[in-house]
Amino acid sequence: WRKFVIAATPARAALARRLAVVPQETELAFDYSALEIVLMGRYPHLGAFEVEGPADLEAARQAMTLTGTADLGDRAFRTLSGGEKQRVIIASALAQLAPGSRGPSPDALLLLDEPTASLDLRYQLEIAALLRRLHAAGGLTIVVSSHDLRFVQSICTEVLLLSGGRALAQGSPASVITPDLIGRVYGIDAAVAAPLLARP
Repeated sequence: WRKFVIAATPARAALARRLAVVPQETELAFDYSALEIVLMGRYPHLGAFEVEGPADLEAARQAMTLTGTADLGDRAFRTLSGGEKQRVIIASALAQLAPGSRGPSPDALLLLDEPTASLDLRYQLEIAALLRRLHAAGGLTIVVSSHDLRFVQSICTEVLLLSGGRALAQGSPASVITPDLIGRVYGIDAAVAAPLLARP
């Protein structure tokens, strides 16, 4: 799993204490509990053959509290709903970024790849609310890669619009997610794009 890889060298472990990635999907080879998944985030803080201690457990529990997953600790990851799984993986990333038992450090960076993909509307709203809370609470820098324009509009303060691997526009959501620019990216008429971008 990814956290075994990033903890392999001291340089990578140091980077992993400041940078965490939440993938679009997480597939596990074994039947871990939610708490075990979150504790995996502590690997970059451990030495060779070192096991998690009280400070690591506290960091994991705090991350689960922040993500609303504290009551899921004993549940098998495979039994969780899509939204619950995503929140547990985000908790693991937060535990990874936490120095000691405190929350993420001010220079921590959380990267999320399509965090609402394959989630129904309820869980999409839940993840959006969670990311807004995390950013507001600790000043955590969050970078999201997403095709969901409404999700981007609802949580982002700065948007970089890519087309063909190149930057097309950058700025506030209102200045970047416009019918004209979205029409250019997706090859549709701006008049067609406009209703898709209208806020409910």
